[in-house]
Amino acid sequence: MAEPPQNNPPLARTPDAVKDITAVLNFVLKRRSIPKLNLIGWSWGCTLMAVTAIQNPDKIARLVQYAPGWLRTTPSLLAAGPGPLGAYRTVTREQAKARWLNGVPADKQAAQIPAGWFEQWADATWATDPGAPNKTRRWCARRTAPCRTPRNTGRPARRCTTRPGSRCRT
Repeated sequence: MAEPPQNNPPLARTPDAVKDITAVLNFVLKRRSIPKLNLIGWSWGCTLMAVTAIQNPDKIARLVQYAPGWLRTTPSLLAAGPGPLGAYRTVTREQAKARWLNGVPADKQAAQIPAGWFEQWADATWATDPGAPNKTRRWCARRTAPCRTPRNTGRPARRCTTRPGSRCRT
């Protein structure tokens, strides 16, 4: 993340992320000696978990989807302009909250997120990227979770998990 996002492609695409999730699924099932596992996805992670569940129905007990994507008639919120998608994008706290509340009627927004919840999430999320300028957060392309380069490796990150505050894996 030391380079501008347009200098590198997205860290992972859906097929690669599903392969990674499937590998973890198989590892956990074998390590725990259990026949099935519950999967939970958030935002783009809902798509990843759904595809994983479809491809491995005999290994999934339940699928939970929180804030899944839906059909839209507007341009993608990830598109920053013409050209290829970069490795990450920057998002301010205000932009993140506006996206959370996108489509929620103004008179219902106050009740949508309990007092203090967004701030707690944002504080924890932004704290994972101390190098981000001006209170912006660098987000992996095609993901809704923060992305970090692994510590002390000197190598760029290739994939990220989809939960806030998580670190990239190499």
